[in-house]
Amino acid sequence: VIYYGSNLPNNYEPYKTTITNNGQLTVNGGIIETEGTGVAIRNKNELIINDGIINALKVENNKGSYCISNKGNATCTINGGTLYCNGGSYNPVTCIRNFDNATIKMNGGSIIGAAPAIYNQSSRLSEDGINEPAVYITGGTINVGSNYCAIQQTSIQSEVWIKQAENSEVLMQSRIDMQGKLIIDGGTFQKEVTIGNAIKISIKNAIMNERLTIAYSNSEILENEYEIVNSEIKSIFINSNGGLKIIDSKIGM
Repeated sequence: VIYYGSNLPNNYEPYKTTITNNGQLTVNGGIIETEGTGVAIRNKNELIINDGIINALKVENNKGSYCISNKGNATCTINGGTLYCNGGSYNPVTCIRNFDNATIKMNGGSIIGAAPAIYNQSSRLSEDGINEPAVYITGGTINVGSNYCAIQQTSIQSEVWIKQAENSEVLMQSRIDMQGKLIIDGGTFQKEVTIGNAIKISIKNAIMNERLTIAYSNSEILENEYEIVNSEIKSIFINSNGGLKIIDSKIGM
């Protein structure tokens, strides 16, 4: 067990956490793992992963753990390496859990296993009060099987941006199930993408090999804007009071 940084809470339980980071932590290789109901890295400030393997393993009685807890105003940047979560009944078992005003930036690497990849409960606000994305993906692969989500988000105030960078590839091999705002520019999506209580959806230059579902949005929300531009999508199901604009796209494969 490693304690990195200072000002640990009085009720901190060290046996459940492999690394606690209250400072600046860079991972350039090696293996970091936890098991049972533990956390491999509990991040409360700045975490950068360039390479290496982070394992969250389930043990007897089907108890599970997660790779990264990202909390407070923390920032987790993933440039490479592999995050692996083997599931279990511990709730919520997930590879990365994003809380409070924390941000996840994924520029590369992979998230694999048998549990939700990113469970976002963060609604990060900028200093002027305008929402910024709590989850920002420019590259990398997420594959956690057909029973789990690549991205799961429960707050309509949160944003997810997936913007494929030049010379990078975004490959989502598991489904997305979220609420709020979804901004996509590039990338390949192999499974369903579902947005409930959809406030803003912008999909550009993307390939979706399964159905896109835009579900009911609260009629009191007036900001609803949905657009699909220069994309290929297998099918679309829309059940919302927002207007959908389709521009220079192919629907049906």
